[in-house]
Amino acid sequence: KDRRSRASVFSRLFFLWFEPLFWIGCRRSLIKDDLATYPIPNEAASKHLLKQFNKHWEHEIKMERSGRRKAHLSCAILKCLWWRFLFGAFLSIIYVRRKFGNN
Repeated sequence: KDRRSRASVFSRLFFLWFEPLFWIGCRRSLIKDDLATYPIPNEAASKHLLKQFNKHWEHEIKMERSGRRKAHLSCAILKCLWWRFLFGAFLSIIYVRRKFGNN
C-alpha cells in the first residue's frame, strides 16, 4: 500500500506522510521515479473527478432545460468538491478562532 493509506489522521492532516518527497525535492529536482511511492488516490484521480464533474454538470444542464434555473459551472464544481471546500473552511475557522478568539 501507499504511504498515504498507511498514514495516521495526524500525518494526513499535516501532510507528514508526504515529507520525505519534500526533502528529496529540496535537494534535487524530482523525477518520475520519485513519485512512484506516492500514487494518486482514486478520489483525487482526474478520471474519477471528471466522472463526478460530468454527472453534476449534466444535472445543471437538465435544470436549465427544464426552465428551473440557469446552469452554473460553479454549482457543478462545488457539488463535485464540496468536501474539500468544507474541510478548508473548517481549518480556516479553527485558524481564525485561535488567532482572534479569546482576546
